[in-house]
Amino acid sequence: MMNTPKLRFKDNNGQEFPEWNFPELHEIAVKVKDKNKNYENNTVLTNSATLGIINQSEYFEREIVTEKNLSGYYIVNVDDFVYNPRISTPAPVGPVSRNLYRQGIMSPLYTVFRFSTGNLNYFEQIFKSKCWHIYIKSVANTGARHDRISITDKLFFSLPIIFPSLLEQQKIATFLSAIDTKITHTNKQIALLKQYKKGVMQQIFSQQLRFKDDNGQKFPEWERLPIGVKVDLLCGYPFDYSDISKDVSNTRLLRGINITEGWIRHSHKIDRYYHGSTDKLKKYRLQTNDLVIGMDGSKVGKNSALITPLDARALLVQRVARLRTNSLVSVQFIFQQINSIKFHAYVDRINTSSAIPHISAKQINNFHIGFPNLLEQQKIVSFLSAIDTKIQSAKSSLAALKSYKQGLLQQMFI
Repeated sequence: MMNTPKLRFKDNNGQEFPEWNFPELHEIAVKVKDKNKNYENNTVLTNSATLGIINQSEYFEREIVTEKNLSGYYIVNVDDFVYNPRISTPAPVGPVSRNLYRQGIMSPLYTVFRFSTGNLNYFEQIFKSKCWHIYIKSVANTGARHDRISITDKLFFSLPIIFPSLLEQQKIATFLSAIDTKITHTNKQIALLKQYKKGVMQQIFSQQLRFKDDNGQKFPEWERLPIGVKVDLLCGYPFDYSDISKDVSNTRLLRGINITEGWIRHSHKIDRYYHGSTDKLKKYRLQTNDLVIGMDGSKVGKNSALITPLDARALLVQRVARLRTNSLVSVQFIFQQINSIKFHAYVDRINTSSAIPHISAKQINNFHIGFPNLLEQQKIVSFLSAIDTKIQSAKSSLAALKSYKQGLLQQMFI
């Protein structure tokens, strides 16, 4: 954390700023110990690794504390910082967030602190970086539940903080905040595009919105049929665990964990390969433009995607359904229907399991949708796919912005 940074700003005269200092946190901030003794505040806040500090009832969608427990909660003012020791993928040592929401109260499980000097926007960026993680990992232990960091106040407040001059802090904060603004704008753009697509899909599939042919004439009426009439559905093969490995030289497997909402994801952590004989498994080979649906899990019915050339020839694993047609237009049309609110509501309605949510092949086959003729299907697919392209483009821009910022943070805060 105290290495020489690779990227430094200069002052308005082009001169270098002074060398950075590295005070410990307790030298520039104090722990907030004000308790909610008189029950003067009942706005319970939480510190989410992805959303920052928000109202707890909105985050958990229910009240999880009773009024009689609130007297021991800390009062958190706007611009106070909060450390949540709970470990998660986006926050491997727990998140530190600045309270930009409103005054509220927080559980004593959190550490609340207030800076007495320095630029608060700059400190926000420090804690969005990973430069302080090494120190926390070096002095802390995971708790008994293995999902949270166990660290004493003394050790936490001994955390070294990168502390440039106030002018350089301002330059760093302004520059990085501008990138954050672009990230926020792109996130909103994605949300608006998704909302727009959701609305037009409802109109199209309820036939409130109809397309016309190239001569301006109406297309024929739709035919309402179960999906199973139009597709060949196959469930994956139950591979023996001993035949599965991480060796990329073997045959790739397509598992439910690889399927997310609209696309296939890959990483060393989740990808698996089959090292047995494939002679009797030919029917489980995937082809480009096959439609795959995850059949269980918390997002059952929502995780579906079309197979791209990258995953063609992969082997289908159990609890994943493969839908195949002879028509590219038809499978793309069905894919859009599977991504509609109507299908998601259908899955929620038929899924009455109290264990892991799941859907059967029969239930997928029995889902009824309206089928236009192929020409109208093509127009619908082209229209919705154009929106998908815009969404994917915005997502790519978002990923590039996040990667760019992360690279800057690594160069600034080593």
